[in-house]
Amino acid sequence: MEEENILEQMITTHQMQLLKTALPYVNIEEQKFLSVYIKFKEFTNTFLLFQDSEQTSQLKIQATQANSKNMNSLLADLKKVCTKEETQVIDLMQNFMQISKLYQTYQEIQPEPDGKLSPQDILSAMLTPQQKQMFEMYKGLF
Repeated sequence: MEEENILEQMITTHQMQLLKTALPYVNIEEQKFLSVYIKFKEFTNTFLLFQDSEQTSQLKIQATQANSKNMNSLLADLKKVCTKEETQVIDLMQNFMQISKLYQTYQEIQPEPDGKLSPQDILSAMLTPQQKQMFEMYKGLF
């Protein structure tokens, strides 16, 4: 089964999932009726969702958790439902973001007096404070 998004999980019942699964196995007239019925139930469940404060709170919590993810996580999730062409555009966006991040890191590091960057400067700019401390501690061993 394909992965559902948060909203679909909250508005679709198990019975509706069973009906969706059975849909291709019934005749065309029943498919029409069941399809409209399922979409109508999802539509009404969406309205009810925002009237129920407990479920709305749950949706807000999930939205907050999703917002705490970074852009790369969002793009990776989007790629799961994209076409090949859309995935290529997302890949370009991710590459651009990575290049921008590297450029920003380059701008933050201090070049040597002759204007050149040492490998140590570049590495140091990419490390967290804890990693920098460990690097300095072990640098004397080599």
